[in-house]
Amino acid sequence: MLEALEQLVFHRIAQSGEATLSGRVATVMNQSSGQVIGLRSVGESSSPSVYARTIVSQAWDEVGLVAPGRDGQKEDSSMFSCGADLVTTMLLSRCYQRRGHGLSMQDVIDNPTQDDQSRLLEIRKAQNGGADS
Repeated sequence: MLEALEQLVFHRIAQSGEATLSGRVATVMNQSSGQVIGLRSVGESSSPSVYARTIVSQAWDEVGLVAPGRDGQKEDSSMFSCGADLVTTMLLSRCYQRRGHGLSMQDVIDNPTQDDQSRLLEIRKAQNGGADS
């Protein structure tokens, strides 16, 4: 039921021109800046690459977040349910930026799971012609 509602919402956003659907992933864009501000899976979608997952996993480890699947956390847990707060979010964003990935605090907040952040890294890489942002 929730998945069907989520699909409907993203299809309506896509129709308004504020989002695009690629396969089963909705990308929400800021109309004025043209930047990706959110990314959501709509139903089942392909998994992010091992490369993107590794970057995200290393960043989460560096800032002290309990990775999903460990210590009783669900695999799709939000970083906030894994112990993150706004300071952790800032540190995570800076960690990505130090490694050459231009994820802002808002990007991290809007994409709170490891899968979301991995997919956003892949989108940014594709937008930059294969180079890390």
